Amino acid sequence: MALKARGIRVPEDIAVVGFGDEFMASMIEPGLTTVNLHPYRIGQQAARLFLEQVQEKEAFQPRTFVITGDLVIRQSSLKAKGEKRKPEFFKLDI
Repeated sequence: MALKARGIRVPEDIAVVGFGDEFMASMIEPGLTTVNLHPYRIGQQAARLFLEQVQEKEAFQPRTFVITGDLVIRQSSLKAKGEKRKPEFFKLDI
């Protein structure tokens, strides 16, 4: 809305990318390109590690898990005016 108020067109004048792939990202016009970090998966893994740490106490060994995200490309980042295509997904290690 702020860009529109300034007369800046999306995606013709500027590309816009969001973070989180919220429900509304695909419903606004133009659809918002986003990075989906899968917060549910992150929460599940955090809960597993927490429960493991509670059970193992001093024997718990900290470790790192990588949960991949997806780049969901929608119209807000497309160069060609009016170009419509299905969202593309790319794996990102974040």
